[in-house]
Amino acid sequence: MKKFLILVTVAVIATCLVGGCVEEVKTYTDSGQTIDIGVNQEFVIALGANPTTGYDWEVGEVKTYTDEGQTIDIGVNQEFIIAIGANPTTGYDWEVSLDETMLELVEKIYKLAEEAEHEIVGAGGVDYFRFKALKAGETEITMVYKRSWEEPTPQDVTKVFTVNLDETILELVEKTYKLAEEAEHEIVGAGGVDYFRFKALKAGETEITLVYKRSWEEEGIDQKVFTVNID
Repeated sequence: MKKFLILVTVAVIATCLVGGCVEEVKTYTDSGQTIDIGVNQEFVIALGANPTTGYDWEVGEVKTYTDEGQTIDIGVNQEFIIAIGANPTTGYDWEVSLDETMLELVEKIYKLAEEAEHEIVGAGGVDYFRFKALKAGETEITMVYKRSWEEPTPQDVTKVFTVNLDETILELVEKTYKLAEEAEHEIVGAGGVDYFRFKALKAGETEITLVYKRSWEEEGIDQKVFTVNID
């Protein structure tokens, strides 16, 4: 009897090694459905797409902040923008100080007032500072409006933004695109399907925001929000 049990166990292990005893990775297409998942498990979100139009799904809405009184809550590896009025023709510009071990200044873009997405009273234009969160913790971004060739003075306009950085509880493992005839899921009116594969890293509740947009445009034409519960 014992010999039989051993043989059965060996057979099951061999089957797993050959066929792969892997838990099924569920796919979700409806943003109205809550995704319940365990830590270290994976899941897929499938959305209709047609990149030949220039549009594609991007993960995560990049929020813009203009008020230093508002705390910026962000996850590690996510990005955010600070928009602040400026007029470089006066010789003044914003000088940024930050902890480079916690935040990375990805880029700075200046737009004239009539081209900017945010109206800032009295400004000739708007400076957009895009930051990326590098590790968990709390930090500050200090911005001083001054001429680069002058020493700082108490009269310089100074703005301080507080940033709370949390550990990421979801990881985007991969994104793949398949033409409609090759996709596993039929999505009406779509030229193909984008598959986003995520892995749950720790327990908690979060949201995944997917925006359908052109990479060179600020606004998207569609947005879907998925709620995720991780046990």
